[in-house]
Amino acid sequence: MGGICGDLAMILQEILTVKGYRARTIQLIRQVGSSYDTHVVTEVYSPIQKKFVLLRSEERRVGKECRS
Repeated sequence: MGGICGDLAMILQEILTVKGYRARTIQLIRQVGSSYDTHVVTEVYSPIQKKFVLLRSEERRVGKECRS
């Protein structure tokens, strides 16, 4: 799934899951049927906002709005 962004997104998802968060990785594809121009991100569920919010893999913290 993707390049380095995919690796970082999956690592972040695993860390969040181990910490008790609901998290998922999403692969963004610019053109259907092409894996050339893609990006992978992580989303974490925010019980306060009652929806998944996007996290960048390079972020170093999870805000209080994502904690249960």
